[in-house]
Amino acid sequence: MMRNQSARAELIMVGTEMLALGARDTNSDILKKDLAAIGYEVVALSVVVDELEVLSGAVRTALSRSQLTLISGGLGPTRDDRTRAAIAAALGVPLRSDPSAWRSIRRWYDERGRKPGPGARRQSQVPRGAESLDNPVGSAPGIWWQRRGSMLAAIPGVPWEFERMWTEQVLPRVPKIAAGSALASFRVGGLTESYVDSRLVDLYRRPLLDVTVLAKTDAIEIHLRGKKTDRRAAAAVMRAAVYVRRRLGRAIFAEGEETLEQVVGDRLRERCETLAVAESCTGGELGARLTRVPGSSEYFQGGIIAYSDEVKRRLLQVPAATLRRHGAVSEPVARALAEGARRRMKCDWGLAITGVAGPGGGTAAKPVGRVFLGLAGTGRRTSSRRLQLSGSRELIRQRCTAAALLWLYSILRAGGRCR
Repeated sequence: MMRNQSARAELIMVGTEMLALGARDTNSDILKKDLAAIGYEVVALSVVVDELEVLSGAVRTALSRSQLTLISGGLGPTRDDRTRAAIAAALGVPLRSDPSAWRSIRRWYDERGRKPGPGARRQSQVPRGAESLDNPVGSAPGIWWQRRGSMLAAIPGVPWEFERMWTEQVLPRVPKIAAGSALASFRVGGLTESYVDSRLVDLYRRPLLDVTVLAKTDAIEIHLRGKKTDRRAAAAVMRAAVYVRRRLGRAIFAEGEETLEQVVGDRLRERCETLAVAESCTGGELGARLTRVPGSSEYFQGGIIAYSDEVKRRLLQVPAATLRRHGAVSEPVARALAEGARRRMKCDWGLAITGVAGPGGGTAAKPVGRVFLGLAGTGRRTSSRRLQLSGSRELIRQRCTAAALLWLYSILRAGGRCR
């Protein structure tokens, strides 16, 4: 492997449940981040069903074109866990029983007062020429194989088992190629993907730079990456980052790993101010996002999920006349919800969401996706915003939550710090 050049890595996520049942793959996100930091370029990510022929073909292809192949899943005790056999088939070798792996499996069962079943024996098998990897938090050992500059690791797909084994068993075995490609990331709100792309068109012509623009639920993401790991590529990323800041300015709300809820919390903390929320159609999603941030209790007082009109009247003091005249999904009610949350929880800010998330409940006057936001603050006029969103019920809930946070952030950013 050459210095100052990325090595190639391929990721194979095993599990019919990710294709047929919609289960989410989170393990590959960890791998991509850690591999970039040590100079590996992920050139392919495959999600593969638990079928021997398909899986062995994916492994064979990855081994033929990349220095590092990482496999997650399919190492359990059931008959549909075929990763061990697929690796052996791809390598053209038989499986053998590993006594140390069997001792580890027996110990795991003994500690829980259980007896290993027939499938547990299969978990002790590794392809000839490979070694087993100890699993400190589960019953399934992993696999490590290495020949002439080619490496393969297989790790259980259970997230807590995967992360522990990747960090402790596999990552230390992977040679560090370089300090990793220079990276810069930005999150932009209030603009479309096509507009952001048009503002950055000059970056695509720069030879040492990879540019990716992604539309996410709550933002447009921009990722800059050096094509090599030398100083020239790092300088190219730095120059491009300056260019992005100049072209997009205040539309950028976060850089690097920061999230929207983090930057909102940072602004509240800087100003020594507190926040409460009132939610109808989002059912607590706004409060959930705010409390993902460690230490959010410093500025977030709490929230009320006011789904029914009675709760809106009784807990948040929304006038009955306002509800009768305008309906629960309206700007006056959004403002009253925000004021009620701020007043009830004695906060500096009250933020509210009410709307029609669907798929039913819409009318010609208030179709599915019609959402109103309310924002009340000490010493400022209570205001509201109307949104018309598209997508599924869950997507509408996510989008209006993000819109509420982005609106609050833009207001907080315009003010100063507390004394």
